[in-house]
Amino acid sequence: DPNTDREESSGTSDTKRAVGEQDAQKRRRKDGERCLRRTGHAREREERQNRHRGEDPNTDREESSGTSDTKRAVGEQDAQKRRRKDGERCLRRTGHAREREERQNRHRGEDPNTDREESSWCVEEQASAMPSQAGQEEQLKFVTLPGEIGATRRCMHGSTSKPLFRDDAACVLAEGSSETVDPNTALAEAVVTRFVDDLVTRAISEQDIHQIVLVGTGMNTRPYRLPWGMGTMFFEVGPAECLRTAEEKLKEAGIRPPKGVLHRRVPAGLQWADGSWYGSLAKVGYRGDRPSIWVISGLADLNLTDESYEAVLENISNGMMLDSFVVGELPVASDGTNPVDSLASWDILAMSTRIEDAVAVYDLDCSPEESASIAQRGSLIRGKQTKLSRHQRRVYTTYTNQLESDADEDYFDNIV
Repeated sequence: DPNTDREESSGTSDTKRAVGEQDAQKRRRKDGERCLRRTGHAREREERQNRHRGEDPNTDREESSGTSDTKRAVGEQDAQKRRRKDGERCLRRTGHAREREERQNRHRGEDPNTDREESSWCVEEQASAMPSQAGQEEQLKFVTLPGEIGATRRCMHGSTSKPLFRDDAACVLAEGSSETVDPNTALAEAVVTRFVDDLVTRAISEQDIHQIVLVGTGMNTRPYRLPWGMGTMFFEVGPAECLRTAEEKLKEAGIRPPKGVLHRRVPAGLQWADGSWYGSLAKVGYRGDRPSIWVISGLADLNLTDESYEAVLENISNGMMLDSFVVGELPVASDGTNPVDSLASWDILAMSTRIEDAVAVYDLDCSPEESASIAQRGSLIRGKQTKLSRHQRRVYTTYTNQLESDADEDYFDNIV
């Protein structure tokens, strides 16, 4: 009977459906039990953590806002710890710098107990080791840059009744400086600046020179203050932070070199451990096989050691083409070595002029305080290179090696 088959098939399907519903209920029950177990385990784990932290395990954890507040508080504590560590690290760096400076001063015969809080090197940051009770961020104390000291002196001299020059760019660089400059030091700075200006302009007018390298604090204003011919290229070597600050201030004030004059900045450390920076000059277009004038100024404001002075002179000697010139101011070494002798050790034939004699050249009247300030300065030098530069030596070596490989050996020995 076909009806019997239909009834049996419908009964079978109902049985399968009932069994499937029972299996689904069992799975849902197991999933619920498993979820409850996970929730219980999570709560037990959280309570154990709270007991370990010393908190009340009965605190309501169902509200997520409480959890976010806890995370925020922990994050603030971590931030305070990081700020405290940064402050302690900065203080340690400052302490090391002060100890190093005191050793240098003792080597120079100065008083190591002099206040060292205002450093003369590039930007030094000092931060308190502990955050304030008000929870404010630590304040960073920026110390005056070395070049700003000389710029302030030149700007002060321009406001006198009979200035040797006026330097508007120096006044721009001196803005924001926290350094208290003695007015009696302005005249010495002005005499040195004017004397070097005259030497450089005279050399350029008499020689076919288009490369001028400025070595010092990184805030030299000669590219902007004096009239230069088309094609003159300035390469300024100094501390990176000083160069960057000078570029930003002058650009903001709208001060630029004359038309056709190029000014390239070359960040380089002038310390003995920094090594050679001739390669950095070559990368920005300096040619060691062409005549150049090297201007040294402001090195006394960098507090360099005798070894660092020698490193500066070595870099200058390696970069100067034969018969190139070097002018500027060099301090007397701590052991009493004359700057002329220091230059002679690097094959630079030079002569020196006392700043007191330069004052007489410009017919200036000095007060006793200004005369004392002038006596503390170094010597004005002007010299000429007597050897090949590093670039010239490399070209010569390459050329002679090529001749030796191409020419007859006996013939080469005869011509050499």
